[in-house]
Amino acid sequence: MSQYSGSSRGGGRGGGRGAPRGGGDNRGRGGTPAGRGTGFQGGAEGGGRGGSPGRGGAPAGGGQQQQFQGGDRGRGRGRGGFYGGGPRGGAPAQLPPRGQAVVQPTPTQVSIADHVEAVGVKRRAFGTRGNRILLDVNAFETKIPEGTIYHYTGKLGCLAPSASFTDLPQTATCASTVEFSPQAGSKPLKMELFRKVQALPEFLQTSGGTKGVYDSDNQFFSTVSLGEACQFQLKDGRKTYSIRLAQVATINPEVLLEYVQGKRGREDHVTTVLTAFNVAIRMGLMEKYPLYNRNSFFIREAECRGFKDRKYEGLELWRGFFQSIRPVMGKMIINIDVSTGVVVKGGPLIAMALQFFKQPVNNVQFLANLRPQDKTLLDRFLRGVKFVTNESPDARPSSIKNVTGVSAENYKFKNDQGREVSIAQYNRDKGTPLRYPKLPCVEKIGLSKAVYPMEHCTVRAQLLPKQVEADQINDVLQFSTLKPHIRLQRIREGFQFLEYSQNQYLRDFGISIDPNPLRLEARVLPPPELQYNGKFERPQGGTWRTGKFFQAKEVKGWVVINLSGWPNLDVPRIAQDLKQSCVTQGMRWTNNPPISLVRNPMGDPEVAIKEALTEHKKKGVDANLILVIIPDDGKDLYYKIKHFGDVKLGIATQCLKASKCDKGGRDYSTNVSLKINAKLGGINVVLKATDAKFLTQQPVLILGADVMHSRAMGDEGLGRPSFAALTGNVDMTGCRYVGVGRAQQTRQEMIQDLEGMVLQIINEYKKANPGKKPFTSVLYFRDGVAENQFKTVIEEELPRIRSACAKAGIKGGIKLTCVIVGKRHHYRLFPADESSADRTGNALPGTVIDSVITSPVEFDFYLQPHAGLLGTSRPVHCNVLVDDNMFTPDDLQQLTFNLCHIYARSTRSVSLPAPVYYAHLVCSRANHRYDPKGNFSLDAPAPRSLTKEPDMQTLLRNTARSASGGFRNMKIAVEGCCHGQLDAIYDRIAELERLNGYKVDLLVICGDFQAMRTQADMRCIYYTKKKVAPVLTVIIGGNHEASNYMWELYHGGFLAPNMYYLGAAGVVRFSGIRIAGLSGIYKERDYKIGHYEKVIDFPVPLNDEYPRFTFDAEWLGIVRATHQYFSRTKKENPLPPDEVLRPLIKKNIRWVKENVGESKNIMEVQAFTPMSQGPVPAYELEGYKLPKRGEVVCNPQTAAFCRMLEIPNKID
Repeated sequence: MSQYSGSSRGGGRGGGRGAPRGGGDNRGRGGTPAGRGTGFQGGAEGGGRGGSPGRGGAPAGGGQQQQFQGGDRGRGRGRGGFYGGGPRGGAPAQLPPRGQAVVQPTPTQVSIADHVEAVGVKRRAFGTRGNRILLDVNAFETKIPEGTIYHYTGKLGCLAPSASFTDLPQTATCASTVEFSPQAGSKPLKMELFRKVQALPEFLQTSGGTKGVYDSDNQFFSTVSLGEACQFQLKDGRKTYSIRLAQVATINPEVLLEYVQGKRGREDHVTTVLTAFNVAIRMGLMEKYPLYNRNSFFIREAECRGFKDRKYEGLELWRGFFQSIRPVMGKMIINIDVSTGVVVKGGPLIAMALQFFKQPVNNVQFLANLRPQDKTLLDRFLRGVKFVTNESPDARPSSIKNVTGVSAENYKFKNDQGREVSIAQYNRDKGTPLRYPKLPCVEKIGLSKAVYPMEHCTVRAQLLPKQVEADQINDVLQFSTLKPHIRLQRIREGFQFLEYSQNQYLRDFGISIDPNPLRLEARVLPPPELQYNGKFERPQGGTWRTGKFFQAKEVKGWVVINLSGWPNLDVPRIAQDLKQSCVTQGMRWTNNPPISLVRNPMGDPEVAIKEALTEHKKKGVDANLILVIIPDDGKDLYYKIKHFGDVKLGIATQCLKASKCDKGGRDYSTNVSLKINAKLGGINVVLKATDAKFLTQQPVLILGADVMHSRAMGDEGLGRPSFAALTGNVDMTGCRYVGVGRAQQTRQEMIQDLEGMVLQIINEYKKANPGKKPFTSVLYFRDGVAENQFKTVIEEELPRIRSACAKAGIKGGIKLTCVIVGKRHHYRLFPADESSADRTGNALPGTVIDSVITSPVEFDFYLQPHAGLLGTSRPVHCNVLVDDNMFTPDDLQQLTFNLCHIYARSTRSVSLPAPVYYAHLVCSRANHRYDPKGNFSLDAPAPRSLTKEPDMQTLLRNTARSASGGFRNMKIAVEGCCHGQLDAIYDRIAELERLNGYKVDLLVICGDFQAMRTQADMRCIYYTKKKVAPVLTVIIGGNHEASNYMWELYHGGFLAPNMYYLGAAGVVRFSGIRIAGLSGIYKERDYKIGHYEKVIDFPVPLNDEYPRFTFDAEWLGIVRATHQYFSRTKKENPLPPDEVLRPLIKKNIRWVKENVGESKNIMEVQAFTPMSQGPVPAYELEGYKLPKRGEVVCNPQTAAFCRMLEIPNKID
């Protein structure tokens, strides 16, 4: 039992009443589960005896008692604690008054001015469907202040040693007169210097005692004018800094009031006011709580806990509090939520390293004998951790890059005298010999690459600067998972820690905050009815019982492989239980017993799978299901199995964890059978027609999209591609989906090849619905997009969808509705009474809010579609950017909710619409597309060679993938010089295909081609079509090439059927892989650089339409922009400067994407055209009219290329 003290005037009635089965609201009777309540006692300023602990809050309620005492000036027993003012002598604090909550009025009509523009769709109406309930939301109403805000931009610089403050012209900006030091870009340094500036007498005199607020970058806000510009000088140690503030705007906060009232759009001034307020609420807290990130402050006194694993004794979990000011309908609120931070406790670096290896602190010698794998682990653990040296404990911390591979006595550098000495010798010469010279050192991040002995380093307390490791996740989840009533209680406690009423910066801005969370009306939508094969199910509380699958598939043959390492595992029983569950749900299963193997989990799973499939083949039928039992910690094994099954074989694989399948049970077998039927192409459940009218009354394409980025941080993430996924339905019920994936540019949120991905989905849709009426409506659910990227989605992604539909032959255009679905927000819903909650205390599935806390202008809503399991559920935030289908709020909210019930792998409603959930699944499988025997991973640190020269990543990020119909490895053959030996090259490719059983998709000839030098070479059997290249051949060309026919194809074209020349310079794409070539000449120095070739698997879908040979849109834009500078003489026309050329290229790339497309098929534009009769006797080439001897003509391929780009043809 936790007992807290204090209301604002003493005598509070106790904590939250037990919520359903022990939950809580704030009516003051009880507390935590089963009546073990949280009582409130005492009083901030005395006056009462503290009152009782609250009904249900007595120690007899069970649990560990935790009392927080204190209470300045309290008399009697009023001991306050958090809300009683803290330890004796401290400043009094106030408990947020917990009287009767006031329900926010629910608007019934939209009042948005006609002239107001919205980023997406303007709100047209409010929803009315569903039962109304009351909820508390972790949003606190905030008064919009009056007055004026003065906005300044700041310049920080370090004065050159020879300069003085008087040398700076008052009219010049700091950047033109100050030499910037590298440290001037550090945000902590800027904030530290600015705080010192705020204390300068000249600053206080100018500001009239008002400090103003600074965002630690370049923006400063004040409620008093500092003039048009002002400049201050600050000495900090040996350096002198200059800070110059220049006024850029004067803003009246009334613009924010007009925005929340729907009288204006979200213009720049509105955003600036919100920025100023958010900076103001942070300033005071940054001075008090040094551990914070962008929006959260972490406070050890609130709650902390260690990790279970001893190697993480140097880390702690701290409770933190998130805060953000947001404009909502009719008001401004502050959103407060709890957060979790992993904190490095600090202390001697040696002790921290020994703790990591679970060694006693006196076993220092252990660090002197680290194995290479141990050093790698220590590098990963320490990378980015900040430290100071014992010689300069007050200096600004540095960050660790890595642990050196040699000891201090062997690591040498040149001293000030130019003599090479070791670090140990250097310290002996200084008279401070090292105690542990055999220990490695640490190198800091930075240009200096300075190295320090470990014994000289002390780690500062700080937030862990990277993602937690896999073995830390469970501890973090257990600490951060809070039941709804406990979470709301922690939020109210956080309100006290944040101390808004005592924040001088907020007082300066006139910001006041209501201490009670908003209570509002929500609605609970009715769940849809689900159709199985022969029965209907209506979900209750977000769950339902499964029936026979709507469309069950057949397992024609299967193999079971035990790689778990469990010798006594009853594999026949596990296989039989699973088969029985699948048959019960309607799947057809052959009576043949499976081929069952037991193999060592340390071996290669590919070998075991091949062996099992070969054995099964002897039965005369191919297996279409591979069942593999793996160890509980078999993550690497799982990746290998999925890569082999999905990419190399195209056969469904199902992995089972040993511990789970050993326990078995009906529920487990049922859940696995859901996955198996879906993987084989079946449909488990569909929406009843009456609950899917929009989908059944007309053909509809539903798309879900997501982008996943690498978790690797900083330099580790350099070169890691992002992965985009798109899913779409291929049936008329909207319940069967296929997926497409693309690797793309690092940290790129917009989907770059969306047009090609949509085209692939449409092709699958057409194949699954031959002869049926094409769809005319598209519903696009997009996940993972921040609010400031909404406009970019409208401008970049939606036109690509429309373009793809037009290219697919959808006549008359499409009706497109785009809904952004996101969960990266901190709103949480807390039921106000038992009838509004499910059994976990969360809001009921189907709870929807489209007023009070939503946008003042845009069409958006919050939907909680799923039942809670652990902790507090998070609703999904839906923003409608485009709505050609003109949905009513009720219809769109209901459809979104219904789509959360058709996720094939679950008999519970999920937290996102199924198309988006499937897109998540495709993204999560991205690593499976790469060969695990290689070193590539979306999350693993990039190899050093790739970090410097990410050429391999450029190839990988443009590789096409699909989750539809399986994958195979695309093979690309690479030849150096050809020198006319085409027959020999093609014969060798045919031999390799026969020996290895694969198909080569592309041949790239990178060196001298030398198959066409003179007119006599036109007798070539490939040129005359007597032979056709058996594989598409891309030719770059060298210095033995023809000056006639290749010149005619200056921009590229087919030299012969199926042989494409890239031109003097060119870029094309083959199944998404970008191939660039520059025809040139051999350089000896390049030949000696070294060779780093590596076999790469390029996964492509098993699809008749692939691979595709297309133009590269960016290259076409470059050609179009620079063609005007083309010269046919030896003298080149000069190119314009960068600042002129770059915008010109961007403009032309946009033109190409709009008028040509992003993936224009080359063969639609260019086709092989012979231009020579060759020597006597003339060859008769059917279908071609050859030019006469001596006739000057233009090659039709070049003419077609120039027409496509609408540029003059200068090649003749």
